[in-house]
Amino acid sequence: MRRRLTQGLTRDLPSKAATRIADVARLVGVSTATVSRALTHPLKVSDATRTRVLDAVRATGYTPDVTAQSLRTRRTMMVLVIVPDIANPFFSEVLRGVDEMLSAADYGLIIGNLGGSLEKEARFVDLAFSRQVDGVVLLSGRIPATPKGDMREAGVPLVAACEAISDSELTQIEVGNEDATRLAVDYLAALGHRRFGYISGPPANVLDVARRRGVMAGLTAHTGGHPLFVME
Repeated sequence: MRRRLTQGLTRDLPSKAATRIADVARLVGVSTATVSRALTHPLKVSDATRTRVLDAVRATGYTPDVTAQSLRTRRTMMVLVIVPDIANPFFSEVLRGVDEMLSAADYGLIIGNLGGSLEKEARFVDLAFSRQVDGVVLLSGRIPATPKGDMREAGVPLVAACEAISDSELTQIEVGNEDATRLAVDYLAALGHRRFGYISGPPANVLDVARRRGVMAGLTAHTGGHPLFVME
C-alpha cells in the first residue's frame, strides 16, 4: 500500500521543487490544515493519517516554508538559552531538562554559550531584537547587553534560572543555595558531627556567597560558631 502511494505521488507531481502543501493534501486526500497538523502537531492526527502524510512528504520532497510560517504566526518556535559555559556539566543537565520541556511543546532550542565572549553576547542580543526567537532563558546570572541596550528592551519574554539576577523584575527560578547548605549542616550535626569543612567556588560568585552563608548559619546554630575549614 505504502509503495503504491509513493509511486503514485512521484508520478503525478511535476517536480519536487514545485511541490506545495496543497499538492500533498490533494494526493493524500485530506485538507491542507490536516497536513499542517501532521507535520507540526503529529499527536493531533491519527496514526494512519500521519503515516500517509509523511509518506507523501518523503516521496514528493515537500519542505514546509518555515519563513512563511513565521511571518504568518509571528512565532519562530525557537527559544534561546544562554549559559555562561556549556563545558560545565551542571549546565549540561539543565539544558537537557529545558530541551525535553520545549520539545514536548513543539519548540526548538538554541544554545547561546557565552564563554566570556562579548562578541557572542552581542550576537545573542541581536537574535532577540530581530525576533528570531520567541523567548530567552538566562542561566548566566545577568541580562545580556550591548552598548545599544540590553535584552529586556527587545520585547521578548525573559526567564532567569539557576542564578538569580538581583534588582530584576524577571520571572526567576532559583535554587535555594543558602537553605540547601543549612539543611546539609543540620543533617550532619544530627549525626553528631561538629567539625566541618567547606569546598568553595570563586569567593565572589553569588552562588557561593549564599552557600557559605547557609553553612555559617548552621555552624552557629549547632556548634556556637566553631571554626570552619575552607578550601577554595
